Amino acid sequence: MIFPDATATTGRTPLLELARLAKGLPGRVLAKLEMRNPCGSVKDRVGVAFIPEVQTVTSQAGADLASLGLRQSSLQSACKRAVGITDAGLKRKACASLIPEVLNLSILDEVIAVTDQDAFAAARRLARTEGIVAGVSSGAALHAALAIAARPASAGQTIVTLLADTGERYITSPLFDLGS
Repeated sequence: MIFPDATATTGRTPLLELARLAKGLPGRVLAKLEMRNPCGSVKDRVGVAFIPEVQTVTSQAGADLASLGLRQSSLQSACKRAVGITDAGLKRKACASLIPEVLNLSILDEVIAVTDQDAFAAARRLARTEGIVAGVSSGAALHAALAIAARPASAGQTIVTLLADTGERYITSPLFDLGS
């Protein structure tokens, strides 16, 4: 398919079954690969919404979106992740210590706190098992999705998680410290 510009591809990200990771679990796990957006993050969706009457993305706008993503990633890595998931899929993720006022907690079925160590381990396992290099918040979301899929009540259910960004930007972080 040919698109008129990069903004037209935003949000057209694949949904992939993580069959090897979920092997033996009662529930089926799918992942929305948001790192396939033009700037490599789920934040592209927000960025495009900020540009009125988008026709094309200039290189400066792309750089601004990338800069915004880096600032948000730094903030997110400063706290533990919390992931809200329903049996229909991932509803929302947020840092446990920085719950935004706009987050309507009443629509979440549950919030699962994930340690940095568990988030890193899940992201590494995703890379080894499925060949998908994802970031730390994606590891947190995956850890929670696999925990839900492991529950007996998830038998025959499909759990959808969102892999927010690529792990390439974390190459010099503890995520890629193979000694841990």
